[in-house]
Amino acid sequence: MLTYPAYHSFRAWLLLAVACILCGACTSGNRFRGMEEKDFVPVSGSAGLADKYNRKIMVAVGIDNYVHADHLRHAVGDAKAIVACFKTLGFETRELYDEAATKPAIIEILESTLRTAGPNDLVVFFFAGHGIDLKDSADATKGYLVPVDGKIREARELVPMDWLQISLVSDDRIKAKHLLFLLDACSSGIVASRSSVSVDPSVRNYISELMKRQARQVITAGTGNQQVLDGGYKGHSIFAGLILQGLDNNLADLNNDYHVTATELGLFLSERVYIESKGAQKPDFAKLMGTKGGEVILRVPNEQEKLTLAGRKKGAEQTVADLVINARPVAFDILVYDMQGNPVAKKENLSGRGSVQAIPAGDYQVTIHSRDTKYDSVRMILGLYGPVVKDVTLPRQMYRLPSVPPL
Repeated sequence: MLTYPAYHSFRAWLLLAVACILCGACTSGNRFRGMEEKDFVPVSGSAGLADKYNRKIMVAVGIDNYVHADHLRHAVGDAKAIVACFKTLGFETRELYDEAATKPAIIEILESTLRTAGPNDLVVFFFAGHGIDLKDSADATKGYLVPVDGKIREARELVPMDWLQISLVSDDRIKAKHLLFLLDACSSGIVASRSSVSVDPSVRNYISELMKRQARQVITAGTGNQQVLDGGYKGHSIFAGLILQGLDNNLADLNNDYHVTATELGLFLSERVYIESKGAQKPDFAKLMGTKGGEVILRVPNEQEKLTLAGRKKGAEQTVADLVINARPVAFDILVYDMQGNPVAKKENLSGRGSVQAIPAGDYQVTIHSRDTKYDSVRMILGLYGPVVKDVTLPRQMYRLPSVPPL
């Protein structure tokens, strides 16, 4: 199955449109979790969250004993282990297992949780069970999660990914600031859009900037025609087992700041699951429609780690900084604003490489503006406390998103 590629850079947090992910048939022998049927808006620096959520809520679904599909061995155990892990991170939990995990129950628990979550809350949805891909009347392939009593070739009895990742996340009644889907199922179609603003880890108040802005994100267990293994990692699926490792042991803290973001977890899983499965499985991750430059924060530093971070900030800083942008494939402008949205510098009609020199040290909003209407601009928030070089690929427009209201 072909998947429209998603471009994602850890340093620039960029995403292109991603379409449905399909998966291969279940085979005899090992069990698999799937079946087969052949203009930049300046950002105010004060509104929103500081460095924590008001509430963190996990909704977990695990299904082993399917009525109309092969039974699984580890899905319920995976979900319960993930719940236990997230409880240590301060989450309250809501759970559905086996016979309780019907389609109406899954939809109701998700909708009610999201609609009662407040504007400074985080909601995480973890699903462990079967997934399937079906073709609709227009011969388009769509992904579904399979509830406990769902008939695998009856789309109306399944939970559609379109509802989960488009209708649900765009519902005006949902006020949760941040939302993350963790999908340990074979069919995990992603519907993604470019975020309007990305935040670079070099920003001094990086976490606060990420938490101010709305985020809707997803991490799936596999991509393409891959079969998602039900077991094989210390009594858990490889995907669930490595989520536990990444959070419990802080292995997913890729930039050593004692925080774990959803993107860091996605990068960690993408690499480690691929290695542990010997190339058979590679997770995918994306920012969904409705993301406005935010990022889910799953783990925060403890008191000792906070002291370590404070000590790092005492180092000497330069008073001015230079920014160099290497951009392709078309001519571009560099627009620099301070964090209150005031213009600081502008360089126009550059080709390949451009620079802005002697900027006072600090955090800035930067737009790399494409001069070709076939390409989108790239927006980011950067910390400039010394020489900074950014390599940027301007994304080709896949489709035109509706205008986004001011952040």
